[in-house]
Amino acid sequence: MTQTRLTNHGPLNQHYLNRMEQTLRGALAIHPRLAIVRIDLRLPDNGSHSENMLERDSVTFFANTGTNLIKRFIASLKAHIGADGYAKIRAGIRVHPCEVNYFWAREYSKNHKEHYHFALTFNKDRFFALGDYGSRNTLAGMIIQAWSSALGLNPEDAATLVHFPENPIYHLNHNAPREEFMMQLYPLLTRLSYLAKERTKVYGTGQRNFGCSKPKKRWN
Repeated sequence: MTQTRLTNHGPLNQHYLNRMEQTLRGALAIHPRLAIVRIDLRLPDNGSHSENMLERDSVTFFANTGTNLIKRFIASLKAHIGADGYAKIRAGIRVHPCEVNYFWAREYSKNHKEHYHFALTFNKDRFFALGDYGSRNTLAGMIIQAWSSALGLNPEDAATLVHFPENPIYHLNHNAPREEFMMQLYPLLTRLSYLAKERTKVYGTGQRNFGCSKPKKRWN
């Protein structure tokens, strides 16, 4: 794959770009037809740094934002997808396998609020679109439920913490003619390179700013 560069977001971290390319290659080796979803995951503004005690009198004040938050999110998402597949099989519906892979970047907004930019890859034959954001049975609904579970909140309390940006889904078909595949790939790489920008990242805190999965093929 040929890497691309953003030109209006400052320097990019080459190591992060390489890791994203490796993950994307691995995901395509498992599912040649991919759906890649861009989402933003936010942490609740729980008033923990406010002197106003009333701001702490909310459900989100007790959200679990501690260690292994991302691992909990991914584990919950995979569990929801697995349960959805099992329910469809029991109903006699054909279910395509779906290995979930991902990359994420931790950043801070101008008002110092921590958030995560995420890209998730799915088998396009299983998930073509996000579906109704308000339904628990769609891919969008499962993502919201997974983030709420990771935070220890009810989906209703965490729904606004999951942001689906404009044009959140990209499709890749590795079996398509090369020219067609590259036309699909270039816009995606440009979008994903946003996660590798150095600006808005904070170093030296002991927390990771970037992570990605290591795709593993589990079936023929």
